[in-house]
Amino acid sequence: MSGIFGIFQRDGSPASPETLEAMREKMAYWGPDGNQVLMDGSIGLGQCMLYNTPEALNERLPRRAPEGELLLTCEARIDNRQDLFSALSIPYHERNEMPDSELILRTYRKWGVDCPDHLIGDWSFAVWDEARKQLFLARDHRGVTALYYYLNHRIFAFASSIKALLVLPGIKLQINELYLAQKLVSWPPDPPENTIYEGIKRLPDAHSMLITSERVKIWRYWFMENIPELHLKSEQEYIEGFLEHYREAVRCRLRSYRPVCAHLSSGLDSGSVVALAAEELRNQGKRLQAYTSVPAFDINYQLPQNWYGDEWPLANMTAAHCGNVDLQAIAAKDLTPIQAIQHSLEIHHEPLHAASNVYWMLQVLESAKAKGFGALLTGQGGNGTVSWGGWLGSISLFTLIRQRNLKQIIKYKILAPVVPASVFAYYQMFRSRRNEEPWSDYSAISPAFARRINLLEQMQLSGHDPTFSIFSRSALEARFKLLTPGKSTWEALSAEQGAAYDLEVRDPTIDRRLIEYCLGIPDKFYITSHDSNRLIIRQAMAGYLPKEVRVNKRRGIQAADIGYRLLANAQDMEMHLGVLRNSAQAQTYLDLEKMDTVWTGLKDNIDWKISGACMAIL
Repeated sequence: MSGIFGIFQRDGSPASPETLEAMREKMAYWGPDGNQVLMDGSIGLGQCMLYNTPEALNERLPRRAPEGELLLTCEARIDNRQDLFSALSIPYHERNEMPDSELILRTYRKWGVDCPDHLIGDWSFAVWDEARKQLFLARDHRGVTALYYYLNHRIFAFASSIKALLVLPGIKLQINELYLAQKLVSWPPDPPENTIYEGIKRLPDAHSMLITSERVKIWRYWFMENIPELHLKSEQEYIEGFLEHYREAVRCRLRSYRPVCAHLSSGLDSGSVVALAAEELRNQGKRLQAYTSVPAFDINYQLPQNWYGDEWPLANMTAAHCGNVDLQAIAAKDLTPIQAIQHSLEIHHEPLHAASNVYWMLQVLESAKAKGFGALLTGQGGNGTVSWGGWLGSISLFTLIRQRNLKQIIKYKILAPVVPASVFAYYQMFRSRRNEEPWSDYSAISPAFARRINLLEQMQLSGHDPTFSIFSRSALEARFKLLTPGKSTWEALSAEQGAAYDLEVRDPTIDRRLIEYCLGIPDKFYITSHDSNRLIIRQAMAGYLPKEVRVNKRRGIQAADIGYRLLANAQDMEMHLGVLRNSAQAQTYLDLEKMDTVWTGLKDNIDWKISGACMAIL
């Protein structure tokens, strides 16, 4: 993904070329195909270019509109080009080579600050409107993009990478302790605009921002919560519509200047993405390169029932079934977990959730870069969209009675419809008070730090359940816990990871049109019983995926050999634990005694429990 950055001197003083150049230097790696700046009085804009589509070769960014009244910088892949060509009455002879930035400019001219409603794809942009003396920024509905900003009465600065904001003159780098705590206890950032640094904010997905010398306005322009239920004649019609939308989402993400590759696990999300991409490429006489993470060590401990530690067998079945997929195993033997975490911190400047997976994620990106690919397809967002499993409360009362499932009848058919959410919140509080630290099994956060910032009370006020056990009162409530509308941050992190390897990460499962369609399908078509769920994708993928994958109910564990990997680099692990013990900051925020206990337990014996503790705590 390309990157953008810029400054607006709200006090009317000229934008500093030195500051803009310092920002450009920090983001230069985002632009393997060049980077430029454009300055005009109090405005300075920059862009780091990665050619992501054939039309991108015609981009000249940042750019000034021919009429001179608008300045634009953007990073974009606009997927509804044909619709916009028609809506904007663009002559046919201009369409084929028109860059996406021109479409963004014209949509802004036509619809002003409402233009994000009309743009589909992965994009973020900033437009300086000279006539109105205002800077307008927006981020896509749910794309793999990032946009951060810093604001005071004198200056506004923004960038795709937080690194570019760290060089601003006079900026004070103070850790946002609530955000850090949320990272340590797997609590999605709340409020979503927070980052690891006080004063530096994130523009969340589906948000726009307007800045003048006197005012700042931020608003959310798209609400997936308001998607109406879709009423079709039959289940087959829902499946056909699902496939139509899914194919289009994949097809749009195959539009690329450089070849496209994919990550492939053993599951339905990435498997369906690969299957549909392979179909489209087959029609073009092309093959698809895919990458699957595999263990580097034999896993000699017993896994929980219905779990497995090697995703290669099922992933390989998917590749073979597609016929034109070249699958490469990624064992990541040359990158230790600690090295990967260090590199991740360099990329993001903050700790990463599920850091035990970073080593293979970065190795996939490195392998793709080495082969000259320009985009990587994933299915990371599929759990809440294409492969939604259904809410247990959607199972019919008749089925529950037939199964004699009294517990579920009481829970979902009696309590859920009538008990107010506040009662469930009090129930959560009661459960949490029985265990003063409900996150103790999965977090290395310091108990003293958690108490100092009143972490449990803040969770209760926000409605976050640290036990992850409070059942949802409706299908949409359950779904939005996964989707976190207007609050999701993993897409920004994926964009930053891709940029570090000259790649654009693309996820068809979070295409706006596909999200809206999937949310519109009545939940009863996703689930009919405890053993019959994720029905839409299981039926839609008949013929696309092998039956072993399509009906599989077991789950793969990524990084199942993490304990073996840590032991293979025990000296490095001991050294870094020692560094943490001698760090006043680490002593403040981390439970170092707990981390030492897990490490000692791992050295004594590897089993599933200690491996899980390694993933969560070390």
